[in-house]
Amino acid sequence: MPKLTKEQITKSQYVSMADFCNKVDQIENFDEKVKFATNYLLSHGANGAETDYSFQEAVHIARMKLIDASAKLRDKIFNDEDGPDPADLFIDEDEYAVNPYAEEEKDDIENEFFIGHPAEYLKAKAEKYAKELNEREMLVNEELFFRDNCTRLASELTPATTHEILQKEAKKMPVFDITARMEVKYGGKEGLKEAEKLIAPSFVTKLFGTRSTAGKNFDEVYAAFHNPNHVLYGNLDALEIATQQYVDYKDATKGTAERLAGLAVKEPKEGFALRLLDAIKDQKANNEIFETVVGGCANKKLTAEKVEAIKGPEPVEQQEKVPLVLDLDGEDEEYEEEESMESEEELENENEVNNDPEI
Repeated sequence: MPKLTKEQITKSQYVSMADFCNKVDQIENFDEKVKFATNYLLSHGANGAETDYSFQEAVHIARMKLIDASAKLRDKIFNDEDGPDPADLFIDEDEYAVNPYAEEEKDDIENEFFIGHPAEYLKAKAEKYAKELNEREMLVNEELFFRDNCTRLASELTPATTHEILQKEAKKMPVFDITARMEVKYGGKEGLKEAEKLIAPSFVTKLFGTRSTAGKNFDEVYAAFHNPNHVLYGNLDALEIATQQYVDYKDATKGTAERLAGLAVKEPKEGFALRLLDAIKDQKANNEIFETVVGGCANKKLTAEKVEAIKGPEPVEQQEKVPLVLDLDGEDEEYEEEESMESEEELENENEVNNDPEI
């Protein structure tokens, strides 16, 4: 997967959250992921563009993906012998570190602000970008739209926005999260809808009972998982068991030669089930730290002013040293002549002293 350039990260524009999730995975550096997420969200709805998710939902998905990345880095630190020594990192003294590779608090404080106080963080960034763009003389259309959108969001975002986001997350969002992850795998909302239609049991299949027991159970549990009135609504464990059983059943029906060759063309339903298992695996890994990290960052009661104080002043860029250019045709020649004359006079004086009979 090609990496995003620094310009693509800086000038990211909202397309869809499926697009965001695919692109943010192409960025290796954690801080660059955060920068990309920030700019992407601040262009949400710019110039009146339609969006696939509300702003609050988009903020949740973006932070969910950042926690995905955080979980993978944590795993490398604590379970990989080739990973860095946690004793050398900020996470050794603060379990709520969002970027596990951060060395000091000041290196991670903005990440914690974003995760624990998303509205306040985005408001501060929106104000900063709008101010910077207002100070420039010439702006192209995209910059004008971005500036105006930052101004709009800065006026709308409040601590109440953060409260609403955190409150929904505290109640758990398994159906929303799994759906969002599956949309990424199928290129967006419409792609997922088409895939679901393709795997849905037909009237004939239901009528004549030609489905396998595993296939029927998978269909029923998948539907129940999304049904608010069913006892299995949002039950991630039940969905994982039914999906795994169906995948195992499909694998067992393949011939040995077919399995060894690895060339079996997977049926749409089997391919869907395998993607769903990946989504469930990623969500469960996310669940292990999401609540802990978000809760810890939220409890720090950070503000834009506190964050700036912890970060400290921006490093001052050193001015370029102007190389010294000697004018060998002008004053420097005069300087060399004067220096030569002084040396001759000093030599004559020394000779006179040495020849003086009184000494």
